[in-house]
Amino acid sequence: MSLRLPGRRLALAASPTLNYLASTASPSFLRPLRPATQTRGKWGLSSFFSRRNRGAQNGDEGALGGQNLDDPKVRQRFTQKQQPQLPSSIFEDEFDDTVAESKRNGAKSGQISLKTQETTSFRLDPDPRSRIRWERKKVIQMVRRNGRVSRSERIAQTEKQITHKSPFLETSVKKLVHLARQIQGKTLDDAILQMTYSKKKMASEVKYQLEEARDLAVVTRGMGLGKAGERSSDSTSLQAIKIRTKDGNTLTVDDPTNA
Repeated sequence: MSLRLPGRRLALAASPTLNYLASTASPSFLRPLRPATQTRGKWGLSSFFSRRNRGAQNGDEGALGGQNLDDPKVRQRFTQKQQPQLPSSIFEDEFDDTVAESKRNGAKSGQISLKTQETTSFRLDPDPRSRIRWERKKVIQMVRRNGRVSRSERIAQTEKQITHKSPFLETSVKKLVHLARQIQGKTLDDAILQMTYSKKKMASEVKYQLEEARDLAVVTRGMGLGKAGERSSDSTSLQAIKIRTKDGNTLTVDDPTNA
């Protein structure tokens, strides 16, 4: 089954529909195309809170836009104007009285009141349960050993120690091993003397690192100051001690603080 209509009748039937669409079309589609201009404006938190002096603030922001914000005064004035201007609170008088009273009492009293056992325990003793378990473990070890301590513990209790790490040296590890064997098992003064007369190229750099480690030990840990304390106070002279190295050799140390 098919429908046959003349072409002129279809055109007459579609003409009212086209007229309706043309009448209901938005005027924006009928406007001619023109170059659009994009405008940008400054905004801040003050635009959301203050409504009274909005016009004056916009004028000030426009004036600040052309100024140099690297200037501390201009930058501070700009940040103050960007901050929200909140209305006055009913607790403003009480807050002012509290601030004035704290200023009269002084900052020291406030600091002293804050340094209580509860506040300092967060930093000094953050995990008391782990500390108690560690102390209990050490007490059990001491009872089992019957008061005996290991060599590393005895050295840590009676001697001072400093670890100095040198930067990267632009040479091979093989050459540094030869220099390390020359100063192995020697005191610091003997090692510096050995590097002074060594013909190796990196001996001067190793000597510099040894001297730097010696200076750091004297300044930070107070090592090697036994003779200086003896001159300042009338004390008995330091007795020479003998120490045994890992190789089994015995060394006599005149100044124990300089060992």
